[in-house]
Amino acid sequence: MAEELLSYKILAIDDHPETLSIIQQVLEQHGYDVTATNSATHGISLAEVELPDLVLVDGMMPEMDGWEVCRRLRAMPALADVRIIMFSAVSEAEQKLAGFDAGADDYLTKPTEPMELIDRVNTLLENVTPKPRPDQAPAQKTQALPESKLPSLSSVFDEPEESTLVAVLGVRGGSGATTLAINLAASLAHSQRATTLVDLDLAQGHVAHYLKQNGRNGLNALASLPPENLAAGI
Repeated sequence: MAEELLSYKILAIDDHPETLSIIQQVLEQHGYDVTATNSATHGISLAEVELPDLVLVDGMMPEMDGWEVCRRLRAMPALADVRIIMFSAVSEAEQKLAGFDAGADDYLTKPTEPMELIDRVNTLLENVTPKPRPDQAPAQKTQALPESKLPSLSSVFDEPEESTLVAVLGVRGGSGATTLAINLAASLAHSQRATTLVDLDLAQGHVAHYLKQNGRNGLNALASLPPENLAAGI
């Protein structure tokens, strides 16, 4: 007999694949069972079949907006009490009120911090009993290493003769990734290590701008050159 595990089922509906992927990953990392679709009509069909505990629905979608999705879900007897969160870049009070009138329990404005999303989901599901999901393996939560176990920069660069690659990844603008990369490169150069700072943003490099340098030869410019002209461009 299959073991039955209790977990919350969440349906995410958003026509932007990147947003949908991030939402699904964040929720699954916190133990939720997530079904995702980029189609509003398919999302309604999925909701009717899977009977999720909570539905996350985008407001602005091409085939059907989130307000209409809310109304249709609320019209189904089996989903009359399902928790619904609308999330949209539209932040006007009238649109939020329209979301609540359509049946949403909460309204999030994009962009939303991952922990704010988790907090809202947790709050709405506080008094909901999760349904049994047969044959489902427990979700693996990602845990950060305690600070005491993280390697120090000095240990990483103990061998000056060895080449070392350090990557600084910024998941959103304004998080300080460029400043961190510049300061790290400057510190390494100051410690007499041969250092090359490379900005891998193909769309719009920022390092040259921060350093008040001419950025004509950034990767975004070099990527447009024919192969035979790359050497001259570099």
